[in-house]
Amino acid sequence: MCRFIAVLSTREFDPEIYLKELELQAKEGKKSPHGDGWGVWLKNEYELIHRETSPIWKREVKFPRAKILLAHARKRGKNGARIALENTHPFIRDSSVFMHNGIVEIDRHLYARGETDSESYFLHLLDLGIVDGVRYIAENYKYTSLNAVLYHRGKLYVIRVTPEGDDYHTIYLRRENSRIIVSTEGMGELMPNGKIAEITPNLRIRYMDIFQDKRR
Repeated sequence: MCRFIAVLSTREFDPEIYLKELELQAKEGKKSPHGDGWGVWLKNEYELIHRETSPIWKREVKFPRAKILLAHARKRGKNGARIALENTHPFIRDSSVFMHNGIVEIDRHLYARGETDSESYFLHLLDLGIVDGVRYIAENYKYTSLNAVLYHRGKLYVIRVTPEGDDYHTIYLRRENSRIIVSTEGMGELMPNGKIAEITPNLRIRYMDIFQDKRR
């Protein structure tokens, strides 16, 4: 169980306001606290990854301006993987970055470095493809939520698959000037269930239906 926020922008922005937003969700939001580690991935002309095992609201580090932000605050499940840097989101493979909110009883991926179900979920998606992969996992494994954000090949993919009526595993999308913000809580439009939102660098959003779109 986790909280996350992602920002995709056509212009540089200061990530601090969004990290403060995530801190509030983690400390005081639904089913809080989410204090079992946090991580940030930023991209501009550079890429930067930072993870800690302490609560995000205790952070002291500040981050430079960026055009893309993925930030995650972890809440370890009752029988979840231990609190450790290798189990802290976001996860990175090559140029793909991933963070997840939920539990999925998935087979551990051969190339997983940590112990989390989330990392194995990510690696299976890279193997199977995004739409087909989410559909396969949803149809073959038990889960509380497959909600996730994936940065892959220059686009941001927002995945929402959760039981109907679940008011914890939510994702909201909103526009602010030259950027789109994706957040587990807060303002914006509630993302429909069973969909993947593909967001391009020019901020166009295309929704794909996971369970009806079988053209791939």
